[in-house]
Amino acid sequence: MEAAVDQAVNVHTRGLYQDILSRFNWHSVKELSSKSKEELKFWRENISILNSDHIRVHRSNSDLNVYSDASDTGYGAFIKEKDNSEVLGLWTSEESCQSSTWRELES
Repeated sequence: MEAAVDQAVNVHTRGLYQDILSRFNWHSVKELSSKSKEELKFWRENISILNSDHIRVHRSNSDLNVYSDASDTGYGAFIKEKDNSEVLGLWTSEESCQSSTWRELES
């Protein structure tokens, strides 16, 4: 089910993303394209069907759970099982120019 939902999201949000990217700024008023209106109609009619699969929770057999997050400027992480050990830091100017995916994986 996950792959089907992911595919539906990718296919049925392209027009919406194009409309978002084509506006002048965040405060601009933008009339939705016909493609975006069709996509919104699709979601209104199909969201309950696509959302009917329950989220599967995977239990971990690991000894440690590491939680991390990254932003444009820095990162942070902690290990709950180690007395909440934590690390915080700022990216170098070169690192902050990397993709958000790179920063999340690196954190």
